[in-house]
Amino acid sequence: MGFPGPWIALIERCIGTCWFSILVNGAPAGFFISTRGLRQGDPISPALFVLAADYLSRSLDRLILGNKEKTFKATRGSLEISHLTYADDIIIFTQAATASLRRLRACLDHYAEVSDQLINLAKSNFYIVEAHEGWSNTIRVEGGFSRGTFPFLYLGVPIYRGVKRSDMFMFLRKKIAARISGWAHRHLSFGGRVTLIKSTLEVVPFHIFQAIEPTIGTLKQLDQQMARFFWGSTSEKKRTHWIGWDQICLPTAEGGLGIRNLKEVLRAFNIKLWWRFREQKLLMGKVYVGQILPKGISTHN
Repeated sequence: MGFPGPWIALIERCIGTCWFSILVNGAPAGFFISTRGLRQGDPISPALFVLAADYLSRSLDRLILGNKEKTFKATRGSLEISHLTYADDIIIFTQAATASLRRLRACLDHYAEVSDQLINLAKSNFYIVEAHEGWSNTIRVEGGFSRGTFPFLYLGVPIYRGVKRSDMFMFLRKKIAARISGWAHRHLSFGGRVTLIKSTLEVVPFHIFQAIEPTIGTLKQLDQQMARFFWGSTSEKKRTHWIGWDQICLPTAEGGLGIRNLKEVLRAFNIKLWWRFREQKLLMGKVYVGQILPKGISTHN
């Protein structure tokens, strides 16, 4: 990457001069040196990881982009994408051909050799549409990965094909239920429940709202969970809901409790996402803008 020798030597001294001690029965027992390690929480650790990940990213781009026999495209004329990466989670797009798979695996093995980072094959899956089911065995043999099925979660967001279903977002209900179960044994007032709903429960689905729109049935189920918690209903005993949830979600100036309505929050996130899409500030906008917008419509106001 062109870093000067003194800078590389400085990093090597930071990595190769770490001493560690092991606690045995609560007392330190001796020291040993680590030749390629950093202390937990070292501030330069993320920077070094980014450098290594950048090397992998450049290698995949050089291997896949521009090669017709390796590049995967959503449609003809769409933007070429070789991979998407966030920290140590990566999705690679390529064609299911024997030669392509072998060169891809060689690229990954080379990166593992130079970085000492191993691929976790137990957590690595490949996904292929049913129309190309015949390539499954080839991918499994050449790549060493197991077959995954749609939908699956990537960075906490469901990736799916076909019709969007409410069961894809079941994990949101489980997260909220897990939070509520931890509070079930406490004697909470209505004010305490409102505070927990505002600070914890209602923000659980916000990450999903920024990337995908859940089904109407999912929103209803989430509202029901929070309403039952607010009124004190449990699996053993149900409480009467004296006021509709939509009225509770009104601002305090209008007689509500100021709890945010999930439908309105989702609408706000959708407007934000659409604006970023139209401005082509997202990779998604650059890939799909030519397929969605009719000819003659500009992507900028």
